[in-house]
Amino acid sequence: MNDNDYREWKASILGPKDTSYRGGMFFFSIKFPDNYPEKAPEICFLTPIYHINVNPKAPKFEGDGVEPLGHMHMHIY
Repeated sequence: MNDNDYREWKASILGPKDTSYRGGMFFFSIKFPDNYPEKAPEICFLTPIYHINVNPKAPKFEGDGVEPLGHMHMHIY
């Protein structure tokens, strides 16, 4: 958790045992918007991960409108 902002969290999950992710520990950040729960939080994996819903490429330029590396492509409602 960001000590200066209660809306920014750091978390981790363990890979499920019956999958190719077993034995792994995956770190991610969660950012809750000001208008949560009307708008979903942003979730971004900090650990490199291959998954259809996670962006595998970093943006070329800061602020170019491209989701950052590890950013989830789906929203959780």
